[in-house]
Amino acid sequence: MSRVSSNLAISIAGLLVALAVAGLVLSGTLNTQGPAGPAGSAGAPGTQGPAGATGAAGPQGSAGAQGPAGQQGSQGAQGAQGAAGPQGSAGAQGPAGQQGSQGPAGPQGLQGAVAAAPDLKSTITKVTIDADRRPVVTFTLTDSKGAPLKIADLDGVPRFGIAYLKVDASTGLSQYVNYYTTTVKGNPYTVNGVTKQPALASATQPGLDPIGKFTDNGNGVYTYTFNQTLPANYTATATHLLAGQITRGGRTYVADPIYFFVPAGGAVTVNRLAAQTATCNQCHDPLALHGGTRREFNLCQICHTPQNTDPESGNVVDLKVMIHKIHNGDNLPSVKNGTSYGIVGYGLNYYNFSDVAFPDDVRNCTKCHNGPQGDMYKTSPNRAACGSCHDDVNFATGQNHPGGPQTSDTSCKLCHSSTMSQEFDTSIPGAHVIPKRSSQLPGLNFTWVSVSNTKPGEKPTVVFNIKDGKGNAVNPSTLTSLAFYMAGPTTDYAIRFSESNIQRSTALKSLGNGNYQYNFTNAVPNNSTGTGSYAIAVQGYKTYNLTSTSTYQNKAGLLNVRDVIFNKITYVPVTDAKAVPRRTVVATANCQACHTKIDFIHGTARQTTEFCVLCHNPTLVDRSSMAQPFAADFKSWIHKIHSGDEAAAPIKVGANFNSGEIRFPGDLRNCNKCHVPGANLLPLKTGVQGETLTFSNGTVFKKVSPITAVCSSCHDATTPQDHMQTMTTSSGAETCNVCHAEGRDFAVSQVHARP
Repeated sequence: MSRVSSNLAISIAGLLVALAVAGLVLSGTLNTQGPAGPAGSAGAPGTQGPAGATGAAGPQGSAGAQGPAGQQGSQGAQGAQGAAGPQGSAGAQGPAGQQGSQGPAGPQGLQGAVAAAPDLKSTITKVTIDADRRPVVTFTLTDSKGAPLKIADLDGVPRFGIAYLKVDASTGLSQYVNYYTTTVKGNPYTVNGVTKQPALASATQPGLDPIGKFTDNGNGVYTYTFNQTLPANYTATATHLLAGQITRGGRTYVADPIYFFVPAGGAVTVNRLAAQTATCNQCHDPLALHGGTRREFNLCQICHTPQNTDPESGNVVDLKVMIHKIHNGDNLPSVKNGTSYGIVGYGLNYYNFSDVAFPDDVRNCTKCHNGPQGDMYKTSPNRAACGSCHDDVNFATGQNHPGGPQTSDTSCKLCHSSTMSQEFDTSIPGAHVIPKRSSQLPGLNFTWVSVSNTKPGEKPTVVFNIKDGKGNAVNPSTLTSLAFYMAGPTTDYAIRFSESNIQRSTALKSLGNGNYQYNFTNAVPNNSTGTGSYAIAVQGYKTYNLTSTSTYQNKAGLLNVRDVIFNKITYVPVTDAKAVPRRTVVATANCQACHTKIDFIHGTARQTTEFCVLCHNPTLVDRSSMAQPFAADFKSWIHKIHSGDEAAAPIKVGANFNSGEIRFPGDLRNCNKCHVPGANLLPLKTGVQGETLTFSNGTVFKKVSPITAVCSSCHDATTPQDHMQTMTTSSGAETCNVCHAEGRDFAVSQVHARP
């Protein structure tokens, strides 16, 4: 307590004592002391007279009877204290006085200091052009709590760049153009130990403004005046994009503020925002390029303009060309013909994008093109953008272009309109229809009606219904394939049965109203695995030959296209009183953030993670692809796939799959990118099994405990592997929870935390 607070408390206490004493004095009644006489009978109380002078002390008289309580009078002023008289006998206690009103609240104390956050926030609030044609930027620097920052708190001074939107009058095509470019020299570079010469002696590249002048306006507000001036004939009525690049904490925290404006004044009415950062972050989590300093899509438009060429590779790094080529990587016609696609970046490092596999079908243009002007992919066809994916087309000669040579972009819309008249026509939407998602497929909607006979030793009887997309009943016999699966127990699948070709089975019986019954040939096990609850699932499809225009070039891709049943799963009790579903670890919706639809594996027939785990359970082992058997259990298999080229020990399946060739676009520490909240944390749910890896002759190669199976699939280098073995007893008991369970020093949520 401070001295001021202490004195205040003492003063208040003294005041309370004084008020209490005053209350006692004012509440008593003063009687005039007369000569002692014989005790008489009590008379009626008279009116109290004024107080007289204190007389000499007489003998104490007997106590009189207490009179009735009178009305409370107003409080008078306190009189001077008289000399003390003899103490009278104690009178009866009078009624309690009224409680006084509460005094006014005291002044509020000073607020304690708020702890500063180590992060970074920045906003551009205004841009003007000064008399010397230099852009002047007003911006803020704070942490996430709003506390102002100094430029000295950053990794270095902020950098800014500016570009204007150039719109072609004849085609309507738009493109951001940077005001400042430099000429860079091509240099020899090394690829896989081989030195290569640059494709070009020099090339132009746009960039950010050299360091200009900063003014600290106080409270985290700054003004930056560009070093360079705008051209004398710059278009003041055009849309301008100004962006910053700011980092803190060794590039841990990044701010890329964006600002659109028209120098002449007025609102921005024309722009080029084909995509947006949030869309990129669905997969990239977050977008973090050039050493992590560029995290906003619109910042990319400042430098990745048609003015930008990599002199070493000779490739144009215009955004619309570069992005299409990178994301189409291993699907580019040039790459399939043996030419690599790569770019030489900082430090003359060669980045090869020839093995990049887009997690969705590249014909799904709206996967990325969903910005405010996202429709420009179909409304603004041009040779640069279209030729970036279709890079076997030579527009100058007309090679591989049915429309012949094209020397400009003015006539592109004549054939490639923005409106589709028929799937697979020459319109932009029609030419990019994905056959397996074609509207010509009627659709197959499957419903489990009932399941019975699911106790140990019994053969389940199922009743189901199938309708097309319009609600018409579908006879199962017309399907190309129909299979049912049964797996259990749901604590962690240890056994699975499949029943195939049900559409041709004699056990299939129509019940009317579109319902059909089927009796399983496999029984629920009558042993230790036949306990708890089981899952029953469907897989099926019908093939169609899709129609197209006569000019469509890829007719072979329209044959035997599968219209697939979504893998519906129902859970049934075996020994449980009520069916208990398997735990959900990875939600299909999370997969669809990148993949859009899981229709690219197993011939498109398996489309949900809930179904994947039926087969990819702890008993599934691959013995044919590599020298040693490895687990194809979902919990280790899926981690190994997504750790991709960051894994120390990738796996191969057959001749065409190598997990080491996969590039995960996000941050592997972000477990909740795929997992439902909490599913990745320790301790594991009760009943989760480890893996037993055996050779084809049944000889055990090794046993892996459940936690180790998961963690070692990503942390597959020697040191963490040794650590996991050390922390596992000879009987297979794992001690991981001691350090890595929630609330512990090295909890999973802590060691995988991101800034």
